Amino acid sequence: MLTIFACPKPFSDPHIALIQRNAITSWTLLEPRPEIILFGGEPYEQGIREICEELKLRHVPEVRRNEYGTPFLNDLFQKAKELATFDMICYVNADIILIPAFMDVIRMVRDWPKLFLIVGGRVEVEIKDLIDYKKGWERDLLNRATKYKFSYLKKVGIDYFVFKKHLYSDVPDLLIGRFWWDDWFPYKAKELGADIINATPYAPAVHQNHSRIYMHDSETENNKKVCNTENLLLIRSTHIITHKGIKKLRAVELKHSILFVIQRLFSPYHLVVHTLAPIRHALGLRRESLTRVLNILKKIFEQKK
Repeated sequence: MLTIFACPKPFSDPHIALIQRNAITSWTLLEPRPEIILFGGEPYEQGIREICEELKLRHVPEVRRNEYGTPFLNDLFQKAKELATFDMICYVNADIILIPAFMDVIRMVRDWPKLFLIVGGRVEVEIKDLIDYKKGWERDLLNRATKYKFSYLKKVGIDYFVFKKHLYSDVPDLLIGRFWWDDWFPYKAKELGADIINATPYAPAVHQNHSRIYMHDSETENNKKVCNTENLLLIRSTHIITHKGIKKLRAVELKHSILFVIQRLFSPYHLVVHTLAPIRHALGLRRESLTRVLNILKKIFEQKK
């Protein structure tokens, strides 16, 4: 029914190893069990071959990379399309737990009459131990997660993409795990005439919190340039999946999406960190430093209120 593919980080870090094992194990428990392909290997991603052997997954060690060892997404997607047994494929980040309802989404959409892209936004959860996948585990996990309520005005990271193999014929040189790359996929799908189906309310991606990886500014700028983000901001979902089924977004909801864009464009964070990026770079200021300063100022302002 479905092929899932991912490119995990090295298993050398104990916490990364733990959350990736939790995530990948959750994929193997989906019913029916999907085909799972993991990309990457020595010397970049230690431990992938071993977990593939243990959980009986398919392992592909060769991935095209940049000078920092960061994988290119187009090579990953092209190989996945060629190797996948099934016509419906899913890219998911390797720290994401997929709950059983995810396969309900696949069943609901597999006979969709036109091109489609299913996307899933995240909820956050702190995980320090291996998950005991006993009956009802997903309910307990969501109860522990950051409280969430689906909103058309809230920007959330997109952590899984489901589509038919033939949807994307030419993926650009985006770098995996760096800013902006996830914006390109709904934008391109919309350009191709596909419906963008947001499954977040029904099957959110459960993201296990971890320390942030270092990102080279040149990698972020590469993705931003490839994506042409000024265009991407206006692309929103056309449908959502809730526990009442699939529904098409109405005009009022699309209006909310436009309001979200306006709010984001004129927010202090977006203005300083993104819009003024060329000035930051000229002054030698890193995104992380400015983000910390803005967060401190925000806390001070909230306390005074």
